[in-house]
Amino acid sequence: MGVVSEIYDGGGAKPVSWGEVGETVEGEILAIRTKQLPKFGTEVPETWEDGSPKFTPIVTVQTTDGDDEGEDDGKRDIYLRSNAYTAFGKALREAFKAKPDDSDLIGCHLKIQFFKTEKSGKGQPRKLFRARITRKSMAAEAWEDASPKTDETPKQPSAPAAPQRQTGASANGAARPAALPPINQPSRMEDDIPF
Repeated sequence: MGVVSEIYDGGGAKPVSWGEVGETVEGEILAIRTKQLPKFGTEVPETWEDGSPKFTPIVTVQTTDGDDEGEDDGKRDIYLRSNAYTAFGKALREAFKAKPDDSDLIGCHLKIQFFKTEKSGKGQPRKLFRARITRKSMAAEAWEDASPKTDETPKQPSAPAAPQRQTGASANGAARPAALPPINQPSRMEDDIPF
C-alpha cells in the first residue's frame, strides 16, 4: 500500500493500546502494511544499526467493538512490535505450512491477546502476547464440504466397516475391544486467562 492509498483510505484505524493483562483483540484481517515509527519516547525514526529504516508491521482487523452511531467502525490497527511480532510469527507458521503472501492473510481471522508481563531490563515490565490465525480457506472448505453436490453421480453405498480388533477377554470369557486411543486434549496456554 502506498502513501496515496493510505491517505485515500483514511490512513489506518484506531490503534490498540494493550492497557490491561487479558485484553484480547480479534476479527477478520482487512489489511497488512508497514510503517517506520519513532523510537519509544522520542521523535527519532527507528533504524537498524546500519542506518537503514526499520519498519513495523501493522495488521488491521475488523472487530465487533464498533458503535451503532458510526463514529467507531470497529476497525483496529495492531502494531506488531516486540513480543506481539514474535507471537504473530508463531501463529503464522502454525496456520500456514508454506510461506504465505500478504494477500493470503486478507480474510483470515486473527485473535491476539496480551496475557502476561515479565521483568525486563528497561524499567517497565515486558508485555507478552499469544496469537492464533484461522485461515480463510479453512472456513470456505468447511462450507464447501457441507454444501450438497448437485452435479455428482450418486455414491455407491460403502462397504460395512471392518470389525474392531479384539484383544484379551473379559472375566466371563467374552472378547473385549481394544482400548480406544486417548483423546488429544487442547494444548493449555501458560496462563489461566481464557483465550
